[in-house]
Amino acid sequence: MKYKVTIGRGNEFYDLEKDMFEEGEKVTFSFYFATDTDYHVASEQVKVTCEGAQPYGKLVYSFIMPACDVTVEVSSRNSMTALPTSKKSLKLPGKSRKDLVKALKENSDEYCPECGYHFSEPMKFCPECGHKMGWWQKRK
Repeated sequence: MKYKVTIGRGNEFYDLEKDMFEEGEKVTFSFYFATDTDYHVASEQVKVTCEGAQPYGKLVYSFIMPACDVTVEVSSRNSMTALPTSKKSLKLPGKSRKDLVKALKENSDEYCPECGYHFSEPMKFCPECGHKMGWWQKRK
């Protein structure tokens, strides 16, 4: 007797050669993965094993078919953490953005006087707003 395999919302993205398998048969599927992305592949019916990354950016998974239909859920989440690079969204009680930029400029030359972007290294132009920086020559 054959049992149905469903991966994700449908099998079309997972290189599954067929969707009906016999008990004890090895089921293998794969999909293209993106860098900086965490994938969660799980099933309530079987233990799904990751066989690793293959050439051309594919992740390969497998399991042994039990005597029932199997559904495998696949979800992903971007694992990159956005780091704040601009002071544009910083709000201080009773202070305007211009007040903040002025304070930053007076206290440090590591901030763009136009938008408040924080520099980790000297640059000729602010990557946030394009403002030409004058202090970069002092750091050479």
